Amino acid sequence: MAQHDRRDRPGRRPPPPGDLVVEVVGLGGLGDVVARGSDGAVWYLQGPPPDAGEAEVAAWLAALPGARVAVRPLDARKRRAAVGQVRAASPWPPQGDCAAAGRCGGCAWRHVPAELAHREKRARIERLFAPYGVEVALQTPDPGEPGARRRRARLHARQIAGGLVEVGFCGRRSDAVVSAPSCPALTDGLDALRGWLADALSPWCLRGEVHAVEGDEGVVLAIDARPAHGRSPPTADGLLAAAPA
Repeated sequence: MAQHDRRDRPGRRPPPPGDLVVEVVGLGGLGDVVARGSDGAVWYLQGPPPDAGEAEVAAWLAALPGARVAVRPLDARKRRAAVGQVRAASPWPPQGDCAAAGRCGGCAWRHVPAELAHREKRARIERLFAPYGVEVALQTPDPGEPGARRRRARLHARQIAGGLVEVGFCGRRSDAVVSAPSCPALTDGLDALRGWLADALSPWCLRGEVHAVEGDEGVVLAIDARPAHGRSPPTADGLLAAAPA
């Protein structure tokens, strides 16, 4: 019997050198873009790394269903690739209410237009219940109604140059906190809290996590932080005394 190297199987052959041109056909739940090549192969386009340039971030944000993009293969076996250049624009232009979109890992679909996001999520739910013969009835959101904002968040704190601390969400596939002046995904209360937390943690925190929930009675915090060498954390009463009203 002839012996064949497993690496010669069609699914394991490396893609041809250079960029491939694929068409975006859907969005993954974790923010990855699903695309299909001219040969029918499915590719998963992952978001840009934290140190990506503006052009790379803009190209990934524009990789929405209907767009044709040139991609750079990263893993032939898992069919993962990075977006290189948009060759034909999607009929869905990305929305731009967040300066950190594409870099921040706090929101996977922040740049996706509301109507497209509803359509994609509806399709995912329908596929989930289809084997059971269940029909899904979802309410279509009002295009003029503002999107919901998060009143619960897990924020990260990291010490940066000069002993200062940044508080926010980590970048995509990174443990570095993304610097952003404001976060449109959070309620006004939680967004304002980020600035106070950065000041309160700067004298002593090396790294940590902050779990925050905003309710009718205010904001509840749980802080799990590692002190910098030679520094002692303040008491809970000390933090509360410096907290904004």
